[in-house]
Amino acid sequence: MDDINGLTFAAPHPPPIGGYTRIAENFASAWAEQTGHSPVIIDTSPGRDKHEPGVGVRDVIRGLHIGAQMWWKVTPPRAFIVLATALFYQKLRPVIDYLHRTRGLPTFVWFSGGVVHEAFQDVSVKKRKKLVASLNAVDRVIVETKQVRNGLQEEGVDDIITMPNPRLVDWDNLPDISRSPDRQEIRVLFFSRVVAEKGPFVLAEAVQKARSRGANVTYDIYGPVAESDCASLQNHTDDDSIRYRGVFDGDTIEFIKDYDIVGLPTWFKGEGHPGVIVEAMMAGVPVLTTNHKAIPELVDDGENGLLVETNNVEQLTEALCCLAENRQRIGKMGRAHRERLHQHDAAEAVRRVREEIEQIQNR
Repeated sequence: MDDINGLTFAAPHPPPIGGYTRIAENFASAWAEQTGHSPVIIDTSPGRDKHEPGVGVRDVIRGLHIGAQMWWKVTPPRAFIVLATALFYQKLRPVIDYLHRTRGLPTFVWFSGGVVHEAFQDVSVKKRKKLVASLNAVDRVIVETKQVRNGLQEEGVDDIITMPNPRLVDWDNLPDISRSPDRQEIRVLFFSRVVAEKGPFVLAEAVQKARSRGANVTYDIYGPVAESDCASLQNHTDDDSIRYRGVFDGDTIEFIKDYDIVGLPTWFKGEGHPGVIVEAMMAGVPVLTTNHKAIPELVDDGENGLLVETNNVEQLTEALCCLAENRQRIGKMGRAHRERLHQHDAAEAVRRVREEIEQIQNR
């Protein structure tokens, strides 16, 4: 049994805080709790802002450092998981291939987000064939969404398992999702990186329109602001109904539960299963979002949230007005949202991976 408890985990850890680092922390913590063995960590976090373009000397040194850590830390009997972007995997593919071939360990390549399959279309046919062959050589490829799984299968990748964005879930202490019947105001929360493509500004315009039509709606924006969007944020906020509140640092789930709706009208290119939608599940709060990429895998329109077209202020406005007229619907959708949480439990993700390791070892 010890053979399925040991793990070397190459993944980004904070800083910076982001989707990949949260997944890594959640999975590593769940692994330690379930097995009693903390993973051996290879920290692949970028040493500078991940959005800064170009490749410099520091990037090369970092790549060599990560490769050296893999060489020394990927040893029997531990399994090996690499949580990677498409670009990161392309750069370190030769190292991963060599370690898997020579050390014979159960090896997993884990892609988060929703664009990995699209990255295959941006490389030459020759390089694409090498990537497919490399992924088929490892034991399992883990992806976040069904959309990515289908895209990789079309490219010829086999042995893919789908594992949605994992979160640490304390089932005994999830917040109560009952709502006060006396509150008339609809409180909307944006809780993500404040960048135009995530939709905070189109949602602000929709809130303004909804209020002009008599809907009692307020809107709070939380999150780090992209430098390029500071002016847009200032233009779309006021001191009354639409407010920027800064970056929240505290119990996220307890915080989210005090809102009626989480808004994420995103058209962000890299969107997979947005973490804030999963956090809203934990809080029992429905979401107002878009039918962009794999989001409909998480949200059924009218069941556990509302879906609109991307960059569509009028559809957002109509959704807000509809919810303002029927608060009971918010509670019903929130309960339905909570019921979907089990598929995102990090403990389930760990159990799934350990089962796969056992299958690999017994074949």
